Amino acid sequence: MLVRRTTKEERMVYVYGYARVSTDKQQNSLSSQEKAFRQYFDSMKDTDLIPDDAEYGGTYADEDVSGGIPIMDRPAGGELFLRLRQGDAIIVTHLDRAFRSVVDAVQTLDMLHERDNNLIIISLGLDFSKPWGKMIYQVLACFAEFERSMIGMRVKESIAIRKEAGKPFCAFAPIGYVTVHKDGSPEYRPDEAERKLAEEMVILHDVEGLNWNEISRKMLFKGTRAGTGGQWSRANCQKAYEAAKKGFPLYGDKPDPFTLKGRELRHRRAMKGGADD
Repeated sequence: MLVRRTTKEERMVYVYGYARVSTDKQQNSLSSQEKAFRQYFDSMKDTDLIPDDAEYGGTYADEDVSGGIPIMDRPAGGELFLRLRQGDAIIVTHLDRAFRSVVDAVQTLDMLHERDNNLIIISLGLDFSKPWGKMIYQVLACFAEFERSMIGMRVKESIAIRKEAGKPFCAFAPIGYVTVHKDGSPEYRPDEAERKLAEEMVILHDVEGLNWNEISRKMLFKGTRAGTGGQWSRANCQKAYEAAKKGFPLYGDKPDPFTLKGRELRHRRAMKGGADD
């Protein structure tokens, strides 16, 4: 239910329409969605859904924007979120006009509730401030938690498999490596230039006694990190130092598979597996 809020000065409650326009579907055109907003606003005026003194604040529309992008990250959606004040509300025609997934829906609703804003979905007859709307929200929240758990489990399994194979599992290569693509698949390869820099940091710290701020200032003139393009900050210098001291492990304490030590370890594991067979 929309409630007109007051601070030091009384302010008007605004109801905004949000449309995501699909140019290939007439029923999702801007004109059809805006017409639905106006009709709903006029028919519900002076009810417990929309108070009589509320004003229609206009329609915010994103055209040719993927539904996979969260509403607050879309151009018009982000502008609308900045415009909202306490007590204001958003109207959408269908659930898929606003949300990309159940998780996205719950996260967005949580954000709106924290700001004392409401969301009304016309096609479902849902007002999330009403008991039935709150019940639907709880159901969505349960599905969202389940979806997050399943996604997390799949991601962990995928990362474990890629780690075991020495394959990249994130956007950035570890210090001492660079990501290359072979047959369309990303792989890690040693970056000798970055390794020399890391080994130089070990000498600067352990032999010359420089602190991390001093080392970072020296590294500013040596270029950027190969894996990320970022500067050699204090934190990155410390990571490079640790990587060099440990033999440039790929993941945690896993040794570099491209060094003699790494090849010997793989050989021993392979021979052990063969003997067990």
